[in-house]
Amino acid sequence: MVPPTRQAFERCLSEAIHAPRVTRDVDLLIRTGGEQRLGDFLLWESAYAELVFTDVLWPDFSEADLASAVQALRLVIGDMERTLPKTGPTCTPGRGRGRHPGATAMSRHIDSYEGPTGDSVLVRLLYPAPAERRPGAIIGWWEKRRLPYNLIVGTSGLMTLCLNTLVHGLPNGPDGTLAVVVAFGVMANVAYTLGSVVEVAVHRLWGNKLLPMGPFLFRQGVLFSVGLTFVLPAIILTVGAIAKLLGWAFAG
Repeated sequence: MVPPTRQAFERCLSEAIHAPRVTRDVDLLIRTGGEQRLGDFLLWESAYAELVFTDVLWPDFSEADLASAVQALRLVIGDMERTLPKTGPTCTPGRGRGRHPGATAMSRHIDSYEGPTGDSVLVRLLYPAPAERRPGAIIGWWEKRRLPYNLIVGTSGLMTLCLNTLVHGLPNGPDGTLAVVVAFGVMANVAYTLGSVVEVAVHRLWGNKLLPMGPFLFRQGVLFSVGLTFVLPAIILTVGAIAKLLGWAFAG
């Protein structure tokens, strides 16, 4: 009796579950909603898949979330290709012992994924694909976003300066204003540089045990800087202006 082949078993399995054709192997399986189980879904096809579990609910799962999952898969495959022996010519493609199925072909496919493309420029800026897990690539990723960061923070500061001028006039004249702007710009860029330093340090300590934190740190840095340069001063100036108006009203 000729032993059944893998291909024959897959055909029988496909017929048993009434699939129209043999289902391709799954490279990446994402389970949303905080569940950490497969639920009898594509068990055979997912035997070699990378599993990603997220607390994000399916209706809220965005292209940015998909970009993070694809980047995590990209890093896993890259590590395997660097550390494991290549599949020999007698092995079934993608089924080499200890090797991710179809790693070479799949890595070529996912390397073309650059993150969200259908959203606004702001969404693509705040939810980018993470950097490759190398110190040089991480630093380059941060430096690529330094100019947009400065434009955002500078615009926030300019809006605050205009609002302050309307309420109180220029602080200490033009020279004083320029000194404040320069000092804050230097401090903001020093703080921004800490982002890449922290991410490189975390990568050195824990490697790929942690998911890339660059996009999260960048997002939080932008939000904190905007809050510090515009939101908080705007609240203080607004409260001060209201208090001044009330003082004039009661004095009159």
